[in-house]
Amino acid sequence: MFDETTYQLAAQKALGNWTLSIDKLDLSSRSENVVYKVSTPGPQSYALRIHRPGYNSIEELKSEVKWASTLRDCGVYVPKHIKTKDGEHYASIEIGPTKQEHYVGLIEWLDGVSLESLIKTSEKPQIEIYYFKLGELMAEVHNQSASWKQPRQFTRRKWDADGLMGLTPLWGKFWTTKELNAEQKELLETARSRLHHELSRLEQTPESYGVIHADLHAANVLVQGEKLQIIDFDDCGYSWHSYEIAVAETDAQSKIKRDKISTAEIRSAMVNGYKSLRPLTTSIENQLSVLTMVRKLIQLGWANDRRDLIPDDFFGPYIKQLCPVVESYLSNSKVIS
Repeated sequence: MFDETTYQLAAQKALGNWTLSIDKLDLSSRSENVVYKVSTPGPQSYALRIHRPGYNSIEELKSEVKWASTLRDCGVYVPKHIKTKDGEHYASIEIGPTKQEHYVGLIEWLDGVSLESLIKTSEKPQIEIYYFKLGELMAEVHNQSASWKQPRQFTRRKWDADGLMGLTPLWGKFWTTKELNAEQKELLETARSRLHHELSRLEQTPESYGVIHADLHAANVLVQGEKLQIIDFDDCGYSWHSYEIAVAETDAQSKIKRDKISTAEIRSAMVNGYKSLRPLTTSIENQLSVLTMVRKLIQLGWANDRRDLIPDDFFGPYIKQLCPVVESYLSNSKVIS
């Protein structure tokens, strides 16, 4: 169970690894990481991230820094990682009675309004513009990663067939969620097997596969003037470029009323924005419907493995909406290639 006082004290202790004058320390968010906004007497603020134990290894975290730094050098707006007194990008602290080790990192705080909040208050023409721009941003990221010679010892997870739909997927065994009845469990297991087969058939070429953000939906983009700034690289890793688009589309489906703009129109706007800066073949576009199905399933796995973050009343309604979509996929889908 999350104890805010314990984490506040841990955050204060962790900040001793950096040379900072601290004016204020405020809890900003709690999800995969516990994040504090660190205000200084001057204009600069920072985000202290206490990472969830067991999710990213120190090698994976250091690799995140390498990629994010390269993106910054290429003109993509991402937070700068701040080194400790010892010249490292991460420190470690022990938290709670069990003294469990947590990695801690400090990045610059990016000001701006979340793209998600702007979309929620906009009408259809502006929403389409926002998703066009999000598609452009994805293409910029993929252009960089496709041409980037990765350094030695670069380590990040793979959102491939096994990572997404394998027997031990990265976000957990969604088909074992206790709120599922026997029939629903069988349905989701059938879908997992079918999707794993389909994903296993997909090519992994530089044109279609590489390092992606893997969670680049509207809530992880901050808008400041004309700048679109990307935050939260926790899930970055190897996957199909089309998965990046599918993630944002799935997020939009769950948050935007369909009488305002359709899913097809959101997808079209993102795809057109992407194509304005990077080729996207028909074959790659055809992957999107399958990958949105994948994303909906793994979100259940994510929630099931993080019940400390998710209210119990989430599961029933989510499963009730999910299962008919899965049934439709199994009945109507064609194997992608």
